[in-house]
Amino acid sequence: MKTIKALAIALVATLAATFGASAMAMTPSQARHEHRVEHRVAHHHFVHHRGHRGHRVSPHQARVQHAENHGRA
Repeated sequence: MKTIKALAIALVATLAATFGASAMAMTPSQARHEHRVEHRVAHHHFVHHRGHRGHRVSPHQARVQHAENHGRA
């Protein structure tokens, strides 16, 4: 009985590891898409917090944009 239980646990662990790893693997197009999204977010943060080419955002405008971006408007 212990052997069957140990075998079942090992099988479940193997299946979980196999399907978990394949679910996390990205295709090249998914990796490019994720990179583009991360780049857009980083650029948004740069523009939002630092201004871009001298176009500064006032503190009030920053609060309004932040609220709009996070669905609080």
